[in-house]
Amino acid sequence: MEYLDFKISVEHDSAQRYKISANSKEGGQTHVLSDFPYEPSELQQTLKKISDVLQVTGVRAMGRRKKDGSANEDKELTAEDFEQFGEDLFSFLFPGETLAHLRKVIDTAFKIKDQGVRLQLRFAENAADLAAIPWEFLRDAAKRDFIVLDNRTSLVRYIDLALPIEPLSTSGSLKVLGMVSNPLKDLNVEKEKNRIEEAVRELQADGRIQLTWLEGDTVEVLQDAIRNGDWDVFHYIGHGDFDETYQEGTLQLSDGLGGVINLFARSLGRLLRPEKLKLVVLNSCRGASASNADLFSSTAATLLNDGILATLAMQYPITDSAAIELARTFYSAIADGVSVDYALADGRNMISLKFPESAEWATPVLFMRSSDGRLMAPKPKPEPDVPIVIRIPKTPDGWDENNRLKVTKRKFKDVLEGFTIEELKNFADDLDVPYENLPAQTKDAVAREMIGWLNRRRRLGTLVDLINDEGKEQIWAVLDHLGPIEM
Repeated sequence: MEYLDFKISVEHDSAQRYKISANSKEGGQTHVLSDFPYEPSELQQTLKKISDVLQVTGVRAMGRRKKDGSANEDKELTAEDFEQFGEDLFSFLFPGETLAHLRKVIDTAFKIKDQGVRLQLRFAENAADLAAIPWEFLRDAAKRDFIVLDNRTSLVRYIDLALPIEPLSTSGSLKVLGMVSNPLKDLNVEKEKNRIEEAVRELQADGRIQLTWLEGDTVEVLQDAIRNGDWDVFHYIGHGDFDETYQEGTLQLSDGLGGVINLFARSLGRLLRPEKLKLVVLNSCRGASASNADLFSSTAATLLNDGILATLAMQYPITDSAAIELARTFYSAIADGVSVDYALADGRNMISLKFPESAEWATPVLFMRSSDGRLMAPKPKPEPDVPIVIRIPKTPDGWDENNRLKVTKRKFKDVLEGFTIEELKNFADDLDVPYENLPAQTKDAVAREMIGWLNRRRRLGTLVDLINDEGKEQIWAVLDHLGPIEM
């Protein structure tokens, strides 16, 4: 998915009035004054209700109105209330000419396959009080849906900084450094780690992701890993908060003596050495919470200010089930070569599909300062299932006069099964296949996964050459058993 950028800037004008500026290559610039639809006290009350819904245990579901129109007694907010809140935010952000501008860009984008619109939301310092609002609930009443649940319309909190922007794309496996911090011993550490490992198990087996967990949760352990490793992503699981005194986001780490230290966002940014890291994922409470007075006060935004190109944080606690679906879909999409914001849209949709009444799809918040959110090169399109030609020096019984056998990729596994598992391991070493990442241990499963790994990298030909060089007698025995295969 390629995105056309639609930049939206919000600047305070007077009282409840704000200046909304929109900029795009397709529609130029528009500037409109818009009145915020909620008084401060009313806004705080609404945000408190939303927070209550998204911090209770269970599926964290939106309530539904009864047939007579009354709300369910056990829910403070209904699905209709969430929809109305989102539509109010949408009307404020896209008034008059700005809405016409947006429609023009969307119409232009949607005419081309695999093209969408990236809404880059910016807040001026005098409008920082609006930055903490969950804009992920933006809802287009005309289309009767929330903006972020359509992966053609990405929403990111965008920050303009006087820092050079490097491309996000990397080659090879996506290297993820994971840290579970549990100084208060109130987290089920194994459960936290297991849910992420479950989410990326297939990606690790394919060699598309390398997930490494830190053995410890101190600053010293993290510093040592960053200094001696080469990482693309830092994934933190633990407690996060916002320090009201210092007006800055924090993460909880262990002091190594049984106590807790609060690592401030700016210190974390220095520690993570942004020249190496591209993405930070903060699976912690209030990772996206900000001060009303400081645009860069949240942990996620501060990391961008210190040079990180993209951060994904949670503005509310997230349940295990939703976190697993988000991580699995998000990392899988990134490994396929799509942009970070498109991957997040896929993750939101998966939460919405698996838990239809849940509002947790709005919990993740994406901050970016990169014009292109790709961490990995796009996944190559699958090759057609054409015959693979194996050449042999002489013709065994039943073979044609050209001394060759044509075998499709679907039958290639049967050929490999003619070798012992030890021989397959030797093939893996010779071909640089990460055998240790292949979870299967039976011969047929190892053969299948080796073929898949090589096929995705267009390297089946090297395996053919190796078989002809090293395994003539074994391959003949298998071929005699299978008989000539022309497909």
